Amino acid sequence: PFAAWAKLGITRVNGKPFPASETNREGFLLMPAGRHGPAFVVTKNFYVIKEYNMSDLYALFIGHVGDRIANGAKGFSAGWGDVGGLYR
Repeated sequence: PFAAWAKLGITRVNGKPFPASETNREGFLLMPAGRHGPAFVVTKNFYVIKEYNMSDLYALFIGHVGDRIANGAKGFSAGWGDVGGLYR
């Protein structure tokens, strides 16, 4: 649950706490570029998006666009860096 992520010191990029309504919901760690890239905590909605297109990056970017529309979120906080050599 998000409460466990928060207890481990995981925070949102914007510094705000996870929403109180989400604290008991499950969050899953996603590191699409490997350990040298960005990390995301995604919800079950991420996997609903993947029912349309199985690409992790597609689902991540669609979710991010939704956040930007709904909440006025900005772009990703940092670049992806050099993550060459990924095999999946």
